[in-house]
Order: sequence, then C-alpha cells, then structure tokens
Amino acid sequence: ENNDGGSSPATSDQPDRDYDTLMYATRTGGSARPLPGGIFPAANPRIRRGMADLMSCLNGDGSSALRANLTSATFNTSWSGADCFVTLMYGPPGLQNEDSAWNEQARGVCEICRFSSVTGRSKGKSVTVGNDSEDEQGVIRDDLWLSIDESKIARVSLCEPRGERSASTRVE
Repeated sequence: ENNDGGSSPATSDQPDRDYDTLMYATRTGGSARPLPGGIFPAANPRIRRGMADLMSCLNGDGSSALRANLTSATFNTSWSGADCFVTLMYGPPGLQNEDSAWNEQARGVCEICRFSSVTGRSKGKSVTVGNDSEDEQGVIRDDLWLSIDESKIARVSLCEPRGERSASTRVE
C-alpha cells in the first residue's frame, strides 16, 4: 500500500473559476482518496499548517503557473517548526525554462506561508526560490542535545534533558 501525500484535482465548487479546486489526497492501490479535513493527521503541526496555507494559495487567484501540471507536494520541517521546505512535483511537460511567472508565484507562496523555500521539480529540472543563501539551501536546522557519559555520547535529544544540565551539550 503506497500512501504518499500529494495534490489531486477535484470537482470545482466555484463555477466562476476556469480551473478545478485542488485538494490533498493519498494514493492507495492506484486510486486517489481525499485526505479527511485536507491535512495529513500524522504530520507535525508546522506541516499541517503549511499544507492548509499552500492549498489556500494554490486555490486562490494568481497561482496558474504553480498549478500547471502539478502532481504532488511534499513538506520537510525541522522538529521545532522553524524551517519548512516545500517541493512541488510536476508531470509532463514539466517546468518550463526561465518561467518568471512560476518564480514570482513561488516567492509569493514562500512569503505568505512562511516557507523557507519552495522547490519545483520535474524530469530533468529543479528550481528553488525563497532561500537567499545557496550554501544553506535545503538545510533544516534543529538544536540537538547530547548527553555525554565518560566521553561517550549516551543520548541524543531534540530537547534539553531534565536534570542533566551539567552533563549535556547543545549542538547547533
């Protein structure tokens, strides 16, 4: 059973628009099934908020370049929720070279949804907008706490261990 989250066209409930409303769905046995409530329940809070915000943008006006041939969306976040990276996957004919409309709309989505970056991917093409530094593109930042016992790492944690301040080291 393959359950990878993605977006799938659905019947439009807004007849004055010239496109269908998108919704999130899982793919199971070759068929798409809408996600209840439009979110993936097992996702962390930042991903759930990002899913709702992205879908609102995609179903709003001015998103035609982002919507064209869109097949799925994936989200990666830090545990703290500070960083959120979105990848939009496109089917044929895929992303077009020098698509300034896609870049402009993706920047707008980054700003509105507070994503660290939005990446568009299709066969042989990848475009990322939003993160100003190429050195840090796609880097998810989380604080890690190492509990050290006799010069060995005894435990790694995403939050400061209780009662072990003197023996724990914060790593960024």
